Amino acid sequence: MTIQLVLLIALIALISSFMHGLLGFGYSMIAMSILPLLISLVDSAAIGTIALAVVCTQISFLLRKYINWKKVFGPSVFMIFGKILGIVILMGVSSRILEFLFGIFLVWYAVTSLQKRSLFQIQGTKGQGAVLGFAGGILGGMFNVSGPMASIYYLAICEDTKEYSACLNFTFVPSAYVGILIHILYGNYTPFTMIMSLASVGTVMIGTGIGVCIFKKISVERLRKMTFVYVGCMGAIMCVNKFI
Repeated sequence: MTIQLVLLIALIALISSFMHGLLGFGYSMIAMSILPLLISLVDSAAIGTIALAVVCTQISFLLRKYINWKKVFGPSVFMIFGKILGIVILMGVSSRILEFLFGIFLVWYAVTSLQKRSLFQIQGTKGQGAVLGFAGGILGGMFNVSGPMASIYYLAICEDTKEYSACLNFTFVPSAYVGILIHILYGNYTPFTMIMSLASVGTVMIGTGIGVCIFKKISVERLRKMTFVYVGCMGAIMCVNKFI
């Protein structure tokens, strides 16, 4: 472990948290695309899980008065169950093909949504919230990518951007701390990962704060377009990663 590595991981956390604060999700996708190139996948996941929990908790606190408790309860609970199942699937099934197919789905969904001709009509029912929360949890457990499914739901039912980000991030909070608990049970928090986690937490709080400040000035329509472009890019990255 060198000071250069600590600073580099802190910088990655800063950039990832800024984008998450700006769009309401996406920390794990950016961080987990880069960290495994520098350190092991297990260490990357352990560090990223703590940072993600801090990001989501911070945004939930900053936008706490905009949380709609009726909207977040179902997705939050089902995301926890999905997260546990996703980790079980990850430990026992090859996920390369599944991740590639999911990447294709994200690209397709983003393109059709930007053209306003998506086949999915999300009306914000409790059933849809449960299904998308559960699916997001599974994908979070398998690929560390819970955001797209949850964002699809909240973009459809939240008219205000602040309510959207507040509800979206609060939905991530319980499953994020469950993820930390699972890493503790597996013994993934070593002196190395704890030092890197502490370095990440400091820059994460700065990046998230800046991102949220800019986010508050974005209109609903602009946020919608930015989100779908970002979702499409995430899908493309997942597809390309399978060939690297």
